[in-house]
Parts: sequence; structure tokens; C-alpha cells
Amino acid sequence: LPFLKQAAELADGKLALASEPGRGTRLYVCFRADHIDCPPVGDMPLAVATLLAGHPGVRWRFAFGVGQAWFHLDSAEILEILEDPQLLRTPPVSRWLREHLEEGLRELQSGGDTGAQNFES
Repeated sequence: LPFLKQAAELADGKLALASEPGRGTRLYVCFRADHIDCPPVGDMPLAVATLLAGHPGVRWRFAFGVGQAWFHLDSAEILEILEDPQLLRTPPVSRWLREHLEEGLRELQSGGDTGAQNFES
């Protein structure tokens, strides 16, 4: 976390962490993407799909924003459909998750309509 905070601040961004016992932890990281010191993000869809597969019992909420538009993914919504958290660990579901994230982020970055909403909603 200290390195993530430093990287965000170097790119005119910020990191905020809030944790409430019994409720969960929220990590908010913001980078100014056009800043010369902004590091490459890496494979975000793979990272998120790996987190979900590695910890299927944890509720994950992922939000990625560009400007005023946001892409959201909530593992609770996925688990409603799957009904069994262990299915997140299967290759077909993991592959679908990654492809879904890739498509959503691609549309968001290209300015397409992802059905995204403001992050605070």
C-alpha cells in the first residue's frame, strides 16, 4: 500500500483507505492518466478476475472511471446468478469474467456507453 500511495501521489492522484469492522474495507486509488509520472496500470481485468477466483467468499466491488463515466462490477451480482461461489474458480467463469471486464474497460476508455454511472451512486 505505501508504494501504491506513492505512485498515485507522483501522478497527481491520491489513495484513501477506509475500514469498518464487520463491514469491510474500501480502497480508493486515483491517478491522473495523462501525467508524465503515471505508471502503467497493467492487466486490470486479469488482476480482478484473479481476486474473485482466489477469494470467492469475499464480496468484491470494482469501479474504474474515466472522466465522469464509471464501469462497475459487484461480485454479489455475479454470485446471484452462479449461486455457488466456488464456480468463480472454474476456467469458463474466470475466462468470462476477464472478457467482461476487458470489454467494459475498453468501451469506457473509447467513450462508448457501458451503462456506467457516477462512482458515488
